Amino acid sequence: MLWHWIFAVIGVAVVVTTWLSVLRTVFTPRFRSSLVARKGLALTSLVFLTVARGFSGPRRERLLDLCAPVTLFLMAAFWLASAEAGFVILDRATGSSAPVEGLAWGSVALMLTAFTCHLVRFTDAYSRRERMVAMLDGEVAKPSDAEEVLAANLRTGSRGQLNDSFAEWAGWISDIRCTHIGYPALIYMRKTSKLSWIRAAVIALDAAALTLALAPDWAPPQTRAFLNTGIRCMRELCRELGVVPLRAVASLQGREEIGFDETVRLAQDAGLPTQAGDREAWEAFQQFRAQYAPHATWLAERLLYENHYPAFLDDEVENTVTEGPPTWRLR
Repeated sequence: MLWHWIFAVIGVAVVVTTWLSVLRTVFTPRFRSSLVARKGLALTSLVFLTVARGFSGPRRERLLDLCAPVTLFLMAAFWLASAEAGFVILDRATGSSAPVEGLAWGSVALMLTAFTCHLVRFTDAYSRRERMVAMLDGEVAKPSDAEEVLAANLRTGSRGQLNDSFAEWAGWISDIRCTHIGYPALIYMRKTSKLSWIRAAVIALDAAALTLALAPDWAPPQTRAFLNTGIRCMRELCRELGVVPLRAVASLQGREEIGFDETVRLAQDAGLPTQAGDREAWEAFQQFRAQYAPHATWLAERLLYENHYPAFLDDEVENTVTEGPPTWRLR
């Protein structure tokens, strides 16, 4: 009868669509995960972030720790339920339960295997992200420590070693860009140390920006590559979350308490051959920093990372000197 064929087509369509979602999510996410992964994460994160705003400190973190895992298991449950519904419809259409039941069990087994593979890739990417953050966590105490990181590299190594450090950071942030867009639930995985990956990225990017601003001709080849990769990563993650950073008067997020003249002195004392004047270096540094720091600040705000940066600087930013590179402070 006609309705048997209609139900058979519907059942096959449901099963095939479900498996296409599984394959897209697990094996071919590229730079865009499946619709199920993205919409499921959007709904789950909205609930968790809304509830978490009513808490602070450890309670908030414990609650937000569950956001990504719950998203993953709800996604798996949706796949299993959807595939099961498709096979039930197919069973009603064919009237032969044995072959359909065998296919259903085989589908469940393969789907659970695929989900396990997804979890392994997910946790590996998370471990890679946090491993680099942990390495930096012992060296810095505040966002303005970029010059300390740069100085430490200059004192203990050569230009080649600094180039290797920037290359390592470029690989790290490139991995974040690929994995956090391909597996978007990773964005909501919380930090394992006091330093978040967003803040760690800004500190490392600041060190690269300072190098290019103060010594553009001397800067190692990987410096600009790291900056470009970091800028692209921050912009694409903001786009993924629907975050649109507002324009700030100056990109000082986290650097309000240190004057640029002190930054220059620290870099020179560590051995950086400064090639630009203070004003020129300041303007170059701001030009670089404005392309990633505001995006990072708004990402941290969206993800409810406490004490990441102060609020955006707007009309309350005051220039406290009249000559040379400005030293900014809050009124």
